[in-house]
Amino acid sequence: MQGMMRLSALTTALCGVLVLGGCNIQTDEASPASGTELESGEAAQELTLCGTTCPAGHHVTSQTCNPAACGGSCSSAYSYNQVTCAPNTETFSQCGGPCPSGWQATEWGCSSACADFCNGIYVNQTTCTRGCDPRAGTYGRKTLYTSAESEYAYRSGWCGIGTVYPAMCHEGTYYYSQSLETRGCLRAGSNGTCQDPDAVWRVTCRSSVQCVYDCDGNCVQTHCS
Repeated sequence: MQGMMRLSALTTALCGVLVLGGCNIQTDEASPASGTELESGEAAQELTLCGTTCPAGHHVTSQTCNPAACGGSCSSAYSYNQVTCAPNTETFSQCGGPCPSGWQATEWGCSSACADFCNGIYVNQTTCTRGCDPRAGTYGRKTLYTSAESEYAYRSGWCGIGTVYPAMCHEGTYYYSQSLETRGCLRAGSNGTCQDPDAVWRVTCRSSVQCVYDCDGNCVQTHCS
């Protein structure tokens, strides 16, 4: 009976270190221009705004510097503080890049409407066409960081998938591998040291998990059983 209890405790500790639910994955997404409000009926119209970005669902068609309307000064030929925005359509040309999620870059060029010189070789305009990412439906890998507390006695199993343990499906997530990112002693054990078997450590694992690409090119974590 005591042997079964120790095995159960070991399994619980390892599962806690291998996977910790509810982790947050940060993504970089373009934010709408602050302070911009669209009145009813304007969503499909061209907009001229002070600033350097357009609201969600729009792209920059021209860039200029307008001190009278937007303040500041035109210190160089490359500076701008006013943009003209148009709603995204199936195909459109925008100043700069990359294309928004769901559109693919199909052409590159240079336009005098964008706030850079066109000298025959410089590219400042991108043509974007609506369509799926060519990787859509294929599997990829993404990185997760998970943290848990574990006793020092179980250190040989910390972040063990792909090393101590093979790649596996664990609690709905398929793990390819793990590595120990950080560890730190939270509480000394019964003999007063962090190397005591019952000392408690905070362990963070870096995990490579399975995902599948969607039409927008985002690799969405898969579910396994």
